[in-house]
Order: sequence, then structure tokens, then C-alpha cells
Amino acid sequence: MGDFVRAISAYNTSLQLAGRHGWWSFVWIPIAVSILVGVGLAMLIIYAAPPISQTIEGWYPWDTAKSLISVTVAVLTALIILSLGVLLFKYLVLIIAFPFMSFLSQRVEKSLYGSIEGYEGGQAVSQFFKEIIRGVGISTRLIFWEILWVVLLLLLSLIPGMAIITGPAIFLVHSYFAGCVNMDYTLERYYGIPASIRFMRHHFWMTLGNGFVFMLIFSIPVLGIFLSPVWGTMAASISTLDLIRGAPQTDHKR
Repeated sequence: MGDFVRAISAYNTSLQLAGRHGWWSFVWIPIAVSILVGVGLAMLIIYAAPPISQTIEGWYPWDTAKSLISVTVAVLTALIILSLGVLLFKYLVLIIAFPFMSFLSQRVEKSLYGSIEGYEGGQAVSQFFKEIIRGVGISTRLIFWEILWVVLLLLLSLIPGMAIITGPAIFLVHSYFAGCVNMDYTLERYYGIPASIRFMRHHFWMTLGNGFVFMLIFSIPVLGIFLSPVWGTMAASISTLDLIRGAPQTDHKR
């Protein structure tokens, strides 16, 4: 549980240091990406839902209650697309913002330790695409397992009385995988994807702690969507680097 406390306290530490080192300047990135993804999902619902619902309506061969079936199918189709969009929203934002959040993690490391040990350098463009590929690779794995666990818990919730357990459990599942993404902005400079996942599993409580606070912030209407990626990245960088490099000896004001 020490790792869990370390992850949560890192949010307070990052809040104290962010203004001094200019880390909050990155907050515009998730704002821009969130608006972009949000508009994309809205367009998907507007343009994709009608043809899908019309196709499903065609499977209903009778005229009885045809209008009711039509409205019901249209509403359900829109809700399903919206639900999938909300589930994927977090990952779409994190994938697109991966290079920028990775750079924020580098800024945190540079500020605290005076150097970036795991950074290989290279051309900015090639590094950008390398980090995009890394983001897609790690997110693909994580979203598969997150959806699997959520579906299993939803099926379990069909058992009478189990919803009181599965509800909080689903929130914890979302929290763990959000913590994985936040930590990977730092881990990608030190480990490959398999080694990074082993690191997250080994430090399960720290991963869960970071994601738990992240999800609480993310749940704040509008403001949480903009703040959580930056704040979660700063906190995860501090706690992860504390394990990899140890506590910083000096506070570099860079």
C-alpha cells in the first residue's frame, strides 16, 4: 500500500511544482485534442447512426408497431455508439496526445533531476511518429484488457445483488488502466512495451493509485477532461521516476 500512497501524494507534489516549472502550459493540448475527438464522435453519431438503425429496422418484417420499433432502434443505436465513444474517448485522447504528454514527462524529469536518462534523442519528426506508434501499441493492449474486464463485470452484474460490487469494481478497472497509460509516458524512455507492462503489474498499487485519482478528476464535468491528462502525467512521472531513479537530490529550477 506504500505504492498507493506514493501515487496519490505525487498529485499534491506535482501541484506544488507545476507552477514553478511551467508544466501547466501543456494543458492546452488535451483541450484541443478533446474538442477534436468530441467533434469527431458527434459527427459519427449524426452520420453513422441513421444508416445502421435503418439496416436493423429492415430485419423487422412486420408492419405492427413499425414506427415504435423504428424510434426504439434509432435511439438504441445512437446510445450504443455514444457509449462506445465514451469508452474509447479516453484512449483516443491519450493516443493523440501521447507525444505531447511524453514531452511533458521529459520536462518533469529534466526539472527534478537535471537530465533525462532514458531519452534517446533523434530528429523531432521521427521521435514524434515513434511515440505515436508506441502510444497505439500500448493503448491497443490496454483497451483490449480493459474492455474484457468491463464486459465480464457487466455480465456478473446481471446476477441479483452483484451490482453493488461490480459498480465500484468497474471504476477500479478503469482506474488501473488509466494509471497504466499515465505511467507509460515515462516508462517508454526506459523499457519496451512488454517490460513496461511487467513494471505496471509489479507496482500494481501505484498504478491503481495514480489512475484512481485520475478518474476522480476525469469525472469532473468538462474541466476534468482538460485537467486529468496533464495532472495525471505529472503525478505519474514523479512517482515512476522515484522508483526508477530514486528521489531527486536537488530541485532543479529549469
